[in-house]
Amino acid sequence: MTVNIDGTSFTPTGKNNTLIALTENGEAARRFDLRTNVNGGILDLAFSMWDVKGYPDEGVLEKVYAVSVNHPKTHCHQPNSNSSHCDGSLITFFLVTNSLDGSYWSLGEDDLNSHVTITDNDPVNHTVTGAFDAIIVNDDAADTMHVSGTFTNACYSYYK
Repeated sequence: MTVNIDGTSFTPTGKNNTLIALTENGEAARRFDLRTNVNGGILDLAFSMWDVKGYPDEGVLEKVYAVSVNHPKTHCHQPNSNSSHCDGSLITFFLVTNSLDGSYWSLGEDDLNSHVTITDNDPVNHTVTGAFDAIIVNDDAADTMHVSGTFTNACYSYYK
């Protein structure tokens, strides 16, 4: 895995990658988290998928998982008039401190550029390959960070 923060390249250490099958409001879904230690903090690339889109057993779809629900590649499903489920991603970076000043996350609905992209998925061996790119902001939006990088055959644990 490679990680760039504000143009500086870092080699991450450790990993804790998980794919979790869950049910929310009666709808089958999956959440993937790719976590690693980098530059004094923890980087988490999280994305969700809904069963209506169809995905491989014990794997994820190869696609762009945008941060914004307004992104043209975001797929949403409305199971009833009270809820809407969208696939998408959340990119966070937490410095190992006791302060929220060290917490950064992706911007949200207005950010049409930030994303996690899965280019290859091996559900048998539980590995994924892809890339990410995002502008993330701290708690009071006073500071931003540009994070990007790639991951190749990142192993994950699958929990049903």
